[in-house]
Amino acid sequence: MKKMILTKTLKFLLFAVLALSMGVACSKDDMPEEKLELPGTTWKLADIRNLATGELRTLEPHRPDGQFESFSFTFEDDTLGHGRSCTNQMFVNIKGTTHGRYLGIMTMVYEGTDDCIYFSDVLRLVDECFFEKGQLIFAYTQDDVRYHLRFKQVKDVPEVENPLTDLPWLKAIVDETVLAIQNGNPLSVSIYQCVYGDSETGFLIDEGNIKPFYNYNGEILCIMGGFTGETCSELNIVGKKLIWEISN
Repeated sequence: MKKMILTKTLKFLLFAVLALSMGVACSKDDMPEEKLELPGTTWKLADIRNLATGELRTLEPHRPDGQFESFSFTFEDDTLGHGRSCTNQMFVNIKGTTHGRYLGIMTMVYEGTDDCIYFSDVLRLVDECFFEKGQLIFAYTQDDVRYHLRFKQVKDVPEVENPLTDLPWLKAIVDETVLAIQNGNPLSVSIYQCVYGDSETGFLIDEGNIKPFYNYNGEILCIMGGFTGETCSELNIVGKKLIWEISN
């Protein structure tokens, strides 16, 4: 076990030297038609998309110091940004300078979890970046398969430790569902915290045939499924994280 940790640590230290010299093809031509005001905006990894299968992988957040958000960064200007991978600082340059373009990690220490290690490993493979449908994409190839690291802009949302108890409208849905099941109604409900469309953070409530998407204020923004037709597509959902489910 000690030998394995030492090997990974040496690998990360070597990557620290190389990280900022890696080329990433991301230029002004890749900026969206409607120019985004990047300075001061924060972007967080929503998921990793396998382009061959369409499968989405969500990395588990990790806050070793309880303060910094994992897999996220904030732009200082229209080009440079900085943030955290997990335990390490992450630096971003989306347009490039004489020193190259990069998405890399500067200060390397042992990352600690499998998802953090995976994220650090794939950064060295990134060879392209571009904006697409409100997302900032960093692309790479691994084992002959193309992947997209899909970052979404973080918008201001209420600070809640546990949305299931801290958001009254969501707690009411949970309580009503539990009561209905106790009264013998056949139900199966799953609640996901996720991001929809242009960085709208909220909750997808899967009730089977109907899947409404709520924002943090408890407003239904759109509905997936149902007999009246969908008003939004689940293809635009990213970063799904199951936070509650029940069935009988």
